[in-house]
Amino acid sequence: MVILMAITGTSFKKLRREAGLTQKKLAQLAGVSQAHIAKIESGKVDPRLSTVNRIMQVLTEGKKRKCK
Repeated sequence: MVILMAITGTSFKKLRREAGLTQKKLAQLAGVSQAHIAKIESGKVDPRLSTVNRIMQVLTEGKKRKCK
């Protein structure tokens, strides 16, 4: 099943907080700067798709479902 959702700065912030990550730690794991994470979350920049994918991969890493 594929779930589509609009990715916004607010949704990034919510997912980051649910994952228990700081902006700095998320930035390190995703390979971007903390300032860039802050700008994405505040809506000041429109990130590249590759950046969105890296951030989402980090944020959803622990939420992968396993089949029985």
